[in-house]
Amino acid sequence: MHDVIRITALSRATLYRRIAEGKFPAPVHLGGRACGWPRAALQRWVDDPEGYLDAHGPADLNTRA
Repeated sequence: MHDVIRITALSRATLYRRIAEGKFPAPVHLGGRACGWPRAALQRWVDDPEGYLDAHGPADLNTRA
């Protein structure tokens, strides 16, 4: 999360809001409380932050994988 905040210059709250809206890639759960983002998904967002739409639609942040 720290690196994603540094790369995007967005706050944690803004990241989660954009994930919920489908305007930022959803994190991938790695086990336990760990999560991460695929590099390619972050690069797609970096290339076009205003035009980015998650192919899976808005995320439900209350579900766990």
